[in-house]
Amino acid sequence: MKTSTAKPDLNLGRPSVILAAAILTDANGTLLVRRSDPEGPYTGLWDRPLFQVGAESPEDKLVSGLREEFGIEVESFSLDTVQDDVHEDVFYRRFVFRVGSYVGQVKTDNSMRWYTDAEIRDVFQLNPLVSRGR
Repeated sequence: MKTSTAKPDLNLGRPSVILAAAILTDANGTLLVRRSDPEGPYTGLWDRPLFQVGAESPEDKLVSGLREEFGIEVESFSLDTVQDDVHEDVFYRRFVFRVGSYVGQVKTDNSMRWYTDAEIRDVFQLNPLVSRGR
């Protein structure tokens, strides 16, 4: 099923925000970004690269977002998981894609950092599926 056909459950009448997130790994580990968006549930938290989906599909937003913000061209990716969240009566649906390969050097700044698998596991206590190598 294409993600663009998956609709959020709006039975509660909440507005919805669709997001595309990337699990981006290389020899340095997994890239996490400190969220700085003034609105939303993830402000100030370390998170995967995350892009708000507008008129394009989550898949297309993943590719264009990584190109525009990180300077890489995605060659392959797969849907890893879909996560739902509610924050202040806004329903968020996050499509998380595992980037298989890309071309280019990832542009980073002070709001980004490569974390090793051990750091992610020990410090962030994320779901084990987030770490490389499953």
